[in-house]
Order: sequence, then C-alpha cells, then structure tokens
Amino acid sequence: MMDKVAFLNKVSTIRDFTMMDGEFEDHFIFQLYMAMAIGCTTLQRAEMLTDEEGGLSEHFAFLAMKRFRPVIRRQNIETIKCLLLLGIFALFEPKGVSSWTISGLIMRISIGLGFNRALAGERLKKFTPVEAELRYRVFWSAYCFERLVCTSLGRMSSIDDDEITVPLPQPLNDEEKEDLEVANMMISLRRMSGRIYKKVHLVSVGRKNYTIEQKNEIIESLRQEIDEIYQRESASINEKNANKWGGGSLSFHCSDIWLAMRYAQLQIMLYRPSVLIPKPPMKSLTKLGEFCLQALKHTYTLYKKKLLPLNWITLFRTLTICNTMLYCLCHWSIDIAESEIEIQQCVEILRHFGEKWVFPKKCAEVFQNISSTILDISLSTGQIPNMEKLTRELFGASDEYQDILDENNVDVSWIDKLI
Repeated sequence: MMDKVAFLNKVSTIRDFTMMDGEFEDHFIFQLYMAMAIGCTTLQRAEMLTDEEGGLSEHFAFLAMKRFRPVIRRQNIETIKCLLLLGIFALFEPKGVSSWTISGLIMRISIGLGFNRALAGERLKKFTPVEAELRYRVFWSAYCFERLVCTSLGRMSSIDDDEITVPLPQPLNDEEKEDLEVANMMISLRRMSGRIYKKVHLVSVGRKNYTIEQKNEIIESLRQEIDEIYQRESASINEKNANKWGGGSLSFHCSDIWLAMRYAQLQIMLYRPSVLIPKPPMKSLTKLGEFCLQALKHTYTLYKKKLLPLNWITLFRTLTICNTMLYCLCHWSIDIAESEIEIQQCVEILRHFGEKWVFPKKCAEVFQNISSTILDISLSTGQIPNMEKLTRELFGASDEYQDILDENNVDVSWIDKLI
C-alpha cells in the first residue's frame, strides 16, 4: 500500500514530533500516527505493553484524527491510504467508526478515481513505472480490505471482479519479493471468497431456476478452485519454510496453520445453508461439520500461539463457524462430545477479547450455556433428545442470542427456517 522506504526516510527527518505542523503534509502526519496506533494494538495483543501503556493506541489515533478533515477533503491516493489505515485500526476497536462504512468509502473513492482500471495510452505516460505500480498496489489493498469486511459480514461487495483490469502487484526490487508473494496470495483468497458469495449467497441466485445437477456442479467447481488455491499456496509455504528465505522471519500469513484455517473457512462458506442450497443434504452437512471442527481447531492453535488478531473479523468469522456448527449439531452431522470441546475453546477465545469488548463477552456466556446443554445430552445414556427443543436451546430461538446478534448486525438469516 505504501512505499515503506520513502515513508521511513521521511520519518527519519522528524526532529520534533510536537513541531510537525507546516513542516509535513497532513496526510503524512495522519499516516504516521495511525501506523503507530495500529502498532500499539499489535503489541497489546502480544501482551508486550504495560497497563499504563495500554491507552497509547487510542492516543495516537486521536492525534491522527485531528488531521482527518483536510485528508478526506483531498479525495486522492493519499486519502485512500489514510482511510485504509483508519479501517485497519477500526477492526480492533469495539466502539467507534465502522470498518464496514470505511471499506465502502474506500472503494467508492477508488472507483471514482479510476483505480480499478489499468493505466494505458496517454494516461500511462503521465506516471513513472514506480508511480503506476504504487497506484495498482493501493487499489489491491483497498480491494482486499473491502472484500475481507464484506465476506466476513456476509454482505455483497461494492465492485465485481469483472470491473477490474488492474494487474497484480509486481516487485520493484528483490527485497519486495516475499511481501508481494504474500500479497498476491491474499488477493487470490479474497477473490475466491467473492466468487463463492456471488455464485452461492447472492440474493439474485435465488431467481435462477437451477436444477439440482446444476447446483451441484456450481458447488463442485468452486470446491475444486478452493482445493487448487490451497495446494498451490501450501506448496509455496512449504518451500519458503524449507529455504527460510535467507534465515529471515516468515510472515504470519505464510503459516501453514493460518492457511489451513482459511481453507476450512472458505469450505464453510461454500457448504453452509445458502440461497443456492437452503437445505444442504446430509453428505454436505457431514463435510460442513468436519470443516467447522477443523476451522475452530486451527483458530484455537493460533490463539494459543498469540497469533490470532482479536478484532471484528476474527469475531464474526468465529461466530459464523459456531453458528454453522450448531446447525450441524441439530442435524446430527457432528459428534456431540467432540463439539463440546471445540465450543469450550471458542468460549475461551471470546472471553479473551478484553474488557471493552461487550459483544464477545455476551456471546461467550451464551456459548457456555450451549456447552452445558451439550454436555447434559452427551451424559444422558441411550436417550435421544427432542430435536425441536434442542434446536431452540442451541440457537436461543428469538431470545437472548438472537437479540445479541441483531444488536451487532450479524447476519444469520440462513438459519431462520431452522428455528
């Protein structure tokens, strides 16, 4: 998104942080303070800040937002960079500006400036090769952020992939090779999630008179695409781990556990009840149940390693997995005893979000009650529970859990028919 070398060189020229007015542009000051705010949230997650230092992220964000008005007024590439940093920071804030709102604004400005179109002809001549490449990178950063937020919330994107002609990011030097390979992997995964949403979950899918065979072909085709991406990226990660990239540290997104988690999450998105297939057959539900358990297992592993970002995206993805797992439980496609362990792990993650995060705490209480219900069922020898009663107990029908989800705009409309 940003020219790191140029940015850091500029930072090195700062003589006094209290005297930056007039010496540096508003967008640079905004980006500097917001980057510091995001850095503090990362250190907090890794428990590397003291209690006294815990408020630094909010302080730096406040200093950045003092420059917001002149930044948003300009409506240029620097505006997009600033909004991207604000959006990333907002992911870690339980209250305040919505990442969903910011992502929409980012993409609208990007489209308005024509960033989704490749430079050609006379327009291309106005830019140096470096400027053109940085412009493309800013668009893909905007695309990845917007697609991340949209698919996590179960909402449609602001732009269709068919409207994008921008080439993928290319390294300007050898030092950028690793970073850009990770970036291109992220773009590939975001595109995949967008295709699943478009072909399986979009409202307009319900207006098409697909036969059962055609629906199965769509699911199978998407499944093959997911498998191909996973196999390709897994091989790449294994190669990097073997070579150690000259002894350097690998990106969090170059972790085989992280990739396995994302693979399972994409499969859940594909197989869970959808507009295309509102009531999946038992064969699909069995696969779905397996992917739910896998996803929670990998999520918990990252959490224990202190590599799981405790933000809105993780929260919504975790809730989607848990809701899907409950759906599978009500259809007997998941082992009850095994699911009790996974739900307890989910409760542990939700409780660790922090004091300011009221929403995950409420969800943790609900899932703790669900865990107790499941334990009671698993201990009842030979008794088959009333499934209608179990369903209402697990989902809370329209009571506490539904109210919590509604308050926080979590879309679980796909389970409405179940309860």
